[in-house]
Formats: sequence, structure tokens, C-alpha cells
Amino acid sequence: MKKLQQLLLPHIHQLLESETKAQAPETPKAKVLLYNNESPYNTPNNRFPEKRASRLYEALSRQRKIRQDCIFATEGLDHLFSLFLRLFCAPSLDNIVVAAPSSPLVSRQAAWHNITCLTINLGEQFCFSADSVLAACDEHTKLIYLCSPNDISGLCFDPKEIVKLLAQFEGIVLIDESYIDFSSQKTLLPAIEEYSNAVIIQTFSYAWASAGLNLYVAYGVPELINYLQQIAAPQGINTPTVTQTLQILSRPVDAHKWTQQIIEERGRLIPALQLLPFCEKVYPSEANFVLIRTSEAEKLHAYLKARGIKVLFLPQLFPQHDFLRITVGLPNENVALLGALRTYRS
Repeated sequence: MKKLQQLLLPHIHQLLESETKAQAPETPKAKVLLYNNESPYNTPNNRFPEKRASRLYEALSRQRKIRQDCIFATEGLDHLFSLFLRLFCAPSLDNIVVAAPSSPLVSRQAAWHNITCLTINLGEQFCFSADSVLAACDEHTKLIYLCSPNDISGLCFDPKEIVKLLAQFEGIVLIDESYIDFSSQKTLLPAIEEYSNAVIIQTFSYAWASAGLNLYVAYGVPELINYLQQIAAPQGINTPTVTQTLQILSRPVDAHKWTQQIIEERGRLIPALQLLPFCEKVYPSEANFVLIRTSEAEKLHAYLKARGIKVLFLPQLFPQHDFLRITVGLPNENVALLGALRTYRS
């Protein structure tokens, strides 16, 4: 594994070095703030947010039992991913490899940065292999992105294969664990202690029922986290988001209860879907949704939409096959879904 400093783009390395030298030493906290053209009214929203929200990082450190200098939080997966592209990928030269199918967000961000996105198709069984991913890489591959549990299938990748990838790839591996709280598989957070190229991404959007905050957290070695902190915007996470995140972090019992209820509902929904004649395959899930393969997908999507039920239609996810991804809702919402599907006639 190369040193992280060697993976940085040369001009980024120079900029980070010059900024580090130019940083003013810390001074005692002032009581009268007259330097930033802020209004003296409407506290606390009158102040620009801290670059690194200390209360939030303290809470995240306690919640995940990990050092604060191994944590970087920001608003939006797209913004987080763009920071990695800016740090490590040269436009028109470098590429990234993505285990697909996955969210189009990653490939779209790569396109905005003029960076080639290579995809490894996992096939209809969603089988992940470190060897197949490594075979797709070349000397210009700087990042690998994978989502486990997968955000399309809900299936987890073999952690041994992920660790093998970390050990053999000479670049950064982004492991998106947005749905890990719904999974029987343990987080790979401990991997950052052994592999400096490992980045674990988690969010408050799903298990913590806070998609409106759109807060994502990256965990990695302190050197890498420091690079992210330096290249991020001068003002950090906005004050209302920090406040509401701290509020939801103070309710771990509620978050656990919600997660368990969704897992239980998922356990009831999957066998019920399997009984429907048009469901050719219902995939097992380690997330808060269920993926089904059906030749009736487009018609079913329109049929449910007409009845006020919105699910995700995934046309031609694989050749000759269409899919629906169904989020696990409240018990009454799942009953309404199943009731509508049972009255469907092709």
C-alpha cells in the first residue's frame, strides 16, 4: 500500500502544505466577535458554523467508540464523494471503479469531474469478488466504490473479499455502509485501524430516520480525515443540522426500536411477496427495502402509482429483466401495498 501522501494529486499536496504553514496559531476564545460581519441578533443562527462542529464530533466519537480525528462529517454523499475525487483523481486521466449496480450518484459525480467511471457488473446474483474488481483496475485507477449492504439489492458483500481488496489495491477504497444498521453483518469500521486506504461511509438517513438532514460521515485514518477537513468548505455543517443531529443521537433507544420494527416488517413482507405469481424472484435483504424481479415491473409500477403507492422502477437493470425496489414502510403501508398487489391482474 502506498503512503496516502503519494496518492494525493501533486497540486493538491502543494496546496495543503501551503495552507498548513499559513494557519494561524490558536488563540484564546474571544467573547466579543466583531471580525466576521455577522449580525449580533438571532443567536445561535447569527453565527457562521464552525469548520469542525466540536459537539457533533464528540457525540459521534462516543456513539461509534472511535477517535474524533478519525471522523469527517458533511452534508450529502455527493459532496463527500466529490472531495475524494478532488483529492486523488486527475481529470481526463484517472478513473474510478464501481461495483454495480449501484446508485447513479457516484458515476454522475465522476462525470462532473471529467473522470472515467468503470463498472464491475455483479450479475443477477450480486456476487462480489475482489479479484474481478482488481482485474478491472489499471495504473490510473485511484478509487474503488462499493456499497454493502448494496443500495439496489440489499445484499451484503463477503467481508473477507472486501478485506482482500483493501490489502491488494494501491488506492482508496470507499465502503458505503449506509444500510448497515439493518444488517446481520457487522460494520467494517475496525478495518481502518489496519488499512490506511479504507474509508467507511455511514449516514443518519435510514436507521436514524433523518433523511432530511442528509448527513454523511466518513471514518478513516487521521491523515486522510485531515485531508478531507482541509479541502472542505471553510464553513462546516450548518447549525440547524448540527442541532438536530445531536437531538437524534440522544435517542439511540428510539433508533434501535425503529430499526428492529423495520427488520420485523421486512421479514413479513418478503414471504408475502414470494407468494405473488408475477414475482419471479424476491431477493433476501439486509437493508430497509426489498428487490423483486418481474416481467410485469413497468405495469406494476404504473398500477401502484395510480393507487397512490410509489415504488422504484428499475428497467433493464440486467438484460431482459426489469425490477422493482420496495421500501419497507409502516405496517399499515405494507398491508396497503400487499392488498394492491394481490388484486393486480396482468
